[in-house]
Amino acid sequence: MRARFEGWYYKHQAGDRGFAIIPGRAKDHAFVQVVTLDQAYHITYPRSAYQKTDILRVGANTFSTSGVTLDIHRPELTLTGEIRYTNLTPIRGDIMGPFQYFPM
Repeated sequence: MRARFEGWYYKHQAGDRGFAIIPGRAKDHAFVQVVTLDQAYHITYPRSAYQKTDILRVGANTFSTSGVTLDIHRPELTLTGEIRYTNLTPIRGDIMGPFQYFPM
């Protein structure tokens, strides 16, 4: 059976400020979620806007282990820019914890 959901969690934090970006795809659409300390946004795209190779693309947005490029222009949110990663420290274990064993 084909997976009906795929998503990645990119958390960015500096001190007590932070936000997360969650790109992915659902059964019938692609999306980029942006979660701040105050608000959450769910930006939808056609399913065809989702392209996954060594770099994940959702529309004009790109996500990889070397960084994120955002280009979101919607009435509720405008977010453009780049974040580059260096000196990454891998997490220990699976981010899903015990939920990794349940089908989603």
